[in-house]
Amino acid sequence: MAGFDGAMAAVSCIGMTVNDVVSFVVFCFLDVLDVVLCVVYRVADFFIEAERKPCYCSSSRESIAIARGAIS
Repeated sequence: MAGFDGAMAAVSCIGMTVNDVVSFVVFCFLDVLDVVLCVVYRVADFFIEAERKPCYCSSSRESIAIARGAIS
């Protein structure tokens, strides 16, 4: 049974590695998608409202804090 335990350990290690790689790829894709959608939102906001409001992905924290409660 020693060979079986070694095989199970190898399969477990491979499974964890595959899980880590897939998770890394998925979250990298989602980070890129977040940036792209932020830019799309800024462009759409400019065309719809004819003004640009601060966006969390490209503005400083101070401008976001100032504009957060304002309804315009």
